[in-house]
This record gives sequence, structure tokens and C-alpha cells, in this order.
Amino acid sequence: KFRCAEALQKTAFRGYAACAGLFRVTRQEPPSPLRILVLAPGGIGDVVLTTPALRALRRRHPDAHIACLVPSGAKGLLKTCPFINEIIPSPIRGRGGLRDFLRRFSFAREIQNRRFDLSVTLRHWYGQACDGYLPYLAGIPRRVGPFIPGRRETATIFTHPVTITSEHQADAALEVVGGSDEDRALHLQTTEAERA
Repeated sequence: KFRCAEALQKTAFRGYAACAGLFRVTRQEPPSPLRILVLAPGGIGDVVLTTPALRALRRRHPDAHIACLVPSGAKGLLKTCPFINEIIPSPIRGRGGLRDFLRRFSFAREIQNRRFDLSVTLRHWYGQACDGYLPYLAGIPRRVGPFIPGRRETATIFTHPVTITSEHQADAALEVVGGSDEDRALHLQTTEAERA
């Protein structure tokens, strides 16, 4: 049963990449990114662990518009985050069959219309709400993400794959944005009402 599921997953990878080429329209990469899309992975804890990377990215691009794509259940965590300009809740639920597969293409078209110059995928899990296929489908010119040994699709969907050496997720996210020497402190800003 496990081997069958794994074979289907690999077939889906290849089919996804092949179909993406039919719909994807790549734009010219600007010299300096003005609009950045960050894909934050997983659940609540995973999103909190991305905050050092968001801070490092903001320091590198102080004038850029940074939008953060998060699973819909985690959007409240970053609503007061000072490092980003916009939160985009993902409509993707995960591995939900054909309906979810088609929803990815529709959402990719919406992201394409926002005309991002750079995408940063902090962690790539196929089938998750914020995996690295979305920027690829949307034709974002520069796509940074973690290179996963043994996973051929990461070399295809990322124009700038980053080899990760850290085991801790916060450190790995910092490596993706090129900020391994940055402050590792987690940041979760709350309002007075929330503290009350």
C-alpha cells in the first residue's frame, strides 16, 4: 500500500510539472525585487518558526512589498507582523484529489496577476497549502527554495535552489533567505486586546 502511494505521488510530481508548462508564463526578472511572495509552511508552530527569516528578508529588502502566503488556519499569527505588508491565506487544503489539484491552477493564475518578482519558499512539502509548485505555476521569474536531495522536482520548480545544512526549521528558513548569520529570536507580536 505504501509503495503504491509513493508511486502515485511520483507520477503526480511529473504530471504537475508537465501541466504547469502549458499554463505558465514567465516574466522578465527585475534587477531588484519590488514585490516578494513568501510561502510559509505547515501549521501554527511552523509559521512562528519562519519569523526570523521574515525579519532577515525585510532587512535585505526594506522597500519591497512582502506578501506572506500562509495556510488559512495560521493567518491570524502574522496579522500584526511588522516584517510583511500583506497576508494571503491559501485556499489549498492539502492532498484533496482532483478538486484540490484544479484549485491550484486557479489560485496560481490569481498569484500570477499580482505580478510578484521573487518568491521564497521556506519549506517545500508536496501537497501542502504552500508548496513550491505555486510560484512555478504562477510564472514568478525568480523562485528561491530549499533543494531536497533525491527530489528532482526541486531543481525544476526553483530557479535558485538552496542546499540546507541546518536541521532546525528556523535555521533552515534563515538559510533559504541567505540570513544564516541573522538574529534567530522568534517574533510574535500581539495587540493589547489579545493580551487582555
